[in-house]
Amino acid sequence: MQPRASRRNHELVPLWYSSSAYGRFRWPLRLESSSGVLAAMPSDTISILETALAEWDIVLTDRQKEQFSDYADLLIEWNASRMNLTRLTAPQDIAIGHFLDSLAVIRAAVIRPDVRLIDVGTGAGFPGLPIKILRPDLRLTLLEGTAKKLLFCQTVVNRCRMTDIELIHGRAEETGTKAGFRSAYDIVTARAVAPMSRLMPWAAPFLSRGGTFVAWKGPGAAEEMEQARDVAGRLRLRWRIVPVALPLSGEPPRVHQYILCQRED
Repeated sequence: MQPRASRRNHELVPLWYSSSAYGRFRWPLRLESSSGVLAAMPSDTISILETALAEWDIVLTDRQKEQFSDYADLLIEWNASRMNLTRLTAPQDIAIGHFLDSLAVIRAAVIRPDVRLIDVGTGAGFPGLPIKILRPDLRLTLLEGTAKKLLFCQTVVNRCRMTDIELIHGRAEETGTKAGFRSAYDIVTARAVAPMSRLMPWAAPFLSRGGTFVAWKGPGAAEEMEQARDVAGRLRLRWRIVPVALPLSGEPPRVHQYILCQRED
C-alpha cells in the first residue's frame, strides 16, 4: 500500500502504512522536539557564514540567518543525543564544511527561478536544505533511504517553517524509474553519495530534458570521470568539472570540484 495524505483543518497530515518500507510526504507539518526546547546555536556559525557569503556578494536576510541558526542547532542536538549525522560540529565546520559547501552550487551551475530540484541521498539535508534556505523559490525534493535521517530533515523543515518541500523515503536506483519522478527534475544534486560510475545511472533518470546533475567531489574528480566516461556516453550526458574555492576554508582556500552533467536529448 502507498502512503497517502489527508487534509485536516487546512494542514497536511502524513499517514503511514506499516506494509510499505518507503513513503512520500508533503510539508509543512508542525513538529516540536521531545524536550520542547532546542539548544541555542553560537552566533559564531552565522557570523562565519555571513562573512564567507559576502565574498560571493550574497547577503542573508534576517529570516535566512534564523533558519541557518535553527538548522545548526538541530544538527548539534541530534548528533549528540540521537544519531551520528556528522563529525563536523564546530561553528567553523558547520558554516564552511556544510552550509557554504552546499551553497557553492550557485557558483558552479545556473539555477533558474522556480525550478524543481531533487537532492539524492540527502542524509542530514545537505546540500538540499541550505540551497532551499537561500533560494526559497525552488521546489525541493529530498530523497533518502534511511528513515532516521529523513526524520531529522523533517524536523529541520518544520523548525525553519519551510514550504514547497517533498520528502521521499526510498532508494535512488528504484525511485527514479517511477512515474512522477522520471524525467521530472531540472536539477539533481548529490553530495558524497557514490562514485560517478554508479551515481550517474541513479541520477540520470530524474533529469528532465536539458536538466543538470551536479555532483560534489574532491580533488580526484577528473580521474573519477575518466573512469566513468563510458557510462556518461551511454547515458547521453555531457559533463564538465567546475572548481570552486570556499572562502574562509583555510590558506590557501580549499577548492572543491563540482561535476556538472547535462542531458543531451
